[in-house]
Amino acid sequence: MRAEEKSSRFILHDLNINISRVDLNEYLYIIALFMFEAGSIMELTFFTYQNRAFPLLIKLVRYLAYFICLICLYYKKTEINRLFAMILFVSPFLLSYVGSHNQTMVLYSILFIAAAGVSSEKIVKCAVYVQGAALIVFPLLSQLGVVMDYVYDPSERERHCLGFLYTTFAPILLFHFALGVVFLMRRRISVIVLLLLEAVNYYFYVMTDTAMTFYTLTLFLFILLMYRLAGEHKHVSPGLKCFFLFYPAIMMAVSVAVVMMFDPEDKWWLSFNEMVHHRIALGYFGMKKYGVSLFGKEIEWIGTAVAGGEIAGDYNYVDSSYMQLLYNYGVFFITAVLIIYVVLIYISIKNDDFVLCIIYLAILTLALSEPRLMHLTFNCFPLLLFSAIPMCRDNRFGAGMVSTETLMKQMDKDKDLSIGNECT
Repeated sequence: MRAEEKSSRFILHDLNINISRVDLNEYLYIIALFMFEAGSIMELTFFTYQNRAFPLLIKLVRYLAYFICLICLYYKKTEINRLFAMILFVSPFLLSYVGSHNQTMVLYSILFIAAAGVSSEKIVKCAVYVQGAALIVFPLLSQLGVVMDYVYDPSERERHCLGFLYTTFAPILLFHFALGVVFLMRRRISVIVLLLLEAVNYYFYVMTDTAMTFYTLTLFLFILLMYRLAGEHKHVSPGLKCFFLFYPAIMMAVSVAVVMMFDPEDKWWLSFNEMVHHRIALGYFGMKKYGVSLFGKEIEWIGTAVAGGEIAGDYNYVDSSYMQLLYNYGVFFITAVLIIYVVLIYISIKNDDFVLCIIYLAILTLALSEPRLMHLTFNCFPLLLFSAIPMCRDNRFGAGMVSTETLMKQMDKDKDLSIGNECT
């Protein structure tokens, strides 16, 4: 028997692992995540909007995805201390329902906990495949006339929906798709890939006129390009690492400060507000109307009507992720969200993963103007926090379970050990 075969056998024996059982739990979660992503993205398209039977079907698919995640949780027979820590961590998600009466974050908590031990690469790859397919299929069908390509503001600035319900959906989906591609290729990403992503980014900007998403992604790709050309192994100073860790709090502080300082009678503020398409004023009036509370308030967000229809009330949509989460879910929840990103950034810094750290900073930056900081349909990266947690040592699929990534790394490491060339 060859050395590496013996090595692998000894590793599996020492860890008491059944690889097929490890994969089964992981695959179940990926199937559930695929169903969630596909159903949620489909719900954002004119294809679903024009077929009235689809919304109910998509809702059933999403709830089936949550049910599969619960099955995964059942088969992860978690140790008491880990289970307590996980429940404590998702308690802000559960308590978010107290004030908001919105079950979205409660259901998201199932996706978070079930992600424990699942390969981060597989989570991001699943999202990238679904998002990539949607970015190809629906814009193409919209240009062929199969799906509606509604044009908003044709007299002021022509903004195509590209098959989605709103003009911002395609660019924001592209933004997170690009982050996912960079994540998966971060150790070997080429200049050509970065340039191709920027070319698509520019095309979507021309078609939709979604400025903030375009500029944020362009800046992100430019930083990666410089990093790539510099050799990818430049030292990051301790001061810069500290700045990265404080970045979530800085973005939150900027969001609150701008809203608090806004003066609707000041010409400079009115000009600035106009430049950012009235986002500051909407945040300001949101503060006046809803205020800030510990557990949030029940709010019905009313935005632009689909395909130029009549809106169901006064427009009150707050675009900033930070302010929307603060008003809707309260101080307790937004604090937990900031902690999530601080921990994610800390892990990336500890692992010397500069690219992943920049990905988190890009997400936090876009959140100033887009409400996708915790929107798992677009942004799967918060799930990586729980995917870093090793699987429990005892479960129904097999004892001694660890993540596939950990197993493969340990097997690769052991290949270098000298244990003889033959096994009798």
